Amino acid sequence: MRYFVRLYVKTLASIAASRDQYAAGARPIWAFNWTADDARLVLYDQIRDEEGVLVHEGLGLDLDVPASSLDEAIPKAQNLAEGLVNLISYVTMASCNPALVVSSHEIPEAPADADVVWIHQKTRVPLGDLKPISPDRLNAAYGLYDIATEENKWRISQALQWLRRGLIELDTVGQFIAYWVGLESAASALADILSLKQEELWPTCSKCKHEIRACPECEESLGRPNQMASVALVFEQFVEGGKRTYSRLRTLRAKLFHGGKKLRREFLEELQEALPIAQEALSVAIGLMLGMDQTELREIARSKPRRAMRPLRVKVLGHLVGFDSPPLEQPDQQPHVEQDPEEEYTITSDGELNVAFKQTLTMRNGSFRATGYEMWGDEHAMSES
Repeated sequence: MRYFVRLYVKTLASIAASRDQYAAGARPIWAFNWTADDARLVLYDQIRDEEGVLVHEGLGLDLDVPASSLDEAIPKAQNLAEGLVNLISYVTMASCNPALVVSSHEIPEAPADADVVWIHQKTRVPLGDLKPISPDRLNAAYGLYDIATEENKWRISQALQWLRRGLIELDTVGQFIAYWVGLESAASALADILSLKQEELWPTCSKCKHEIRACPECEESLGRPNQMASVALVFEQFVEGGKRTYSRLRTLRAKLFHGGKKLRREFLEELQEALPIAQEALSVAIGLMLGMDQTELREIARSKPRRAMRPLRVKVLGHLVGFDSPPLEQPDQQPHVEQDPEEEYTITSDGELNVAFKQTLTMRNGSFRATGYEMWGDEHAMSES
């Protein structure tokens, strides 16, 4: 089977050289072929009519991919699209948000009913359980930061920025890189804090454990010792699995940074499982750099992240009735849904936020029969309970 997948990327990168091309109705469309993946993609500017003025919203990407189901087609299309978006970001030096799925449907060889899914952003803002700031905990952290030396403040700030970046990232690879680079940035400070002796930082022979400080052939010095031994010690003292867990994450890091191969789904799943561990280790490292009480830093490091980076959205399942698929190169002729959403916010007597949705969906370029609905939120937006 072949499937159509539509994605959207928020960016200022544009195909049209000027806005006049929108008004003239000559919106350019670029086509790409992935021979090895037997897939095709068309790229176009996503525009919106704002009271008679056509404004650029980002980029639209429509793909035609082979797959056995919608569930297989969507991640496959996303991976291919992200590869192209990475190149766009590089050649334009423009920021490009992750590619979001808008819809996907079967491409029948002849007019027939076809499975389809639409994904609608339901709220203007991300929703989730609030995480109150503990004044005692914040005051304690601020007090420790305030009395740190200027050099240590800089070290702590670097690690904190990488932690923040990891919590903001939507992409698994981006999250892991942020947490790991944060650990590397903290390694030198941790070596001082944990009072590691210089001989403990040098690499050793895996068989006899002899220190290796110079090349055995020419006796050239290896330079500075390995500061990451301090990070390994953080894992040993604070993270479940100790150095064995550290070795596993370091192996993932090596494959990611030096593998040079296409990332397989199994590897991405390993990275996903490693994220909370890397986050915990970096949080512990920051607590140690601040000089925080170990009980306190353990509680912070092991708390569940609260991110709510994705708005609430609805997945609408159904069939396109008697669908005759248009060419991929005609994005305006593809079936799509226009929506007119309304939101009503209320606060209950218990102080909880309720959101009521009302939405009118208008089908364009096809006839649609709904079979089910699913509500999606951010997996990191709920409390621990």
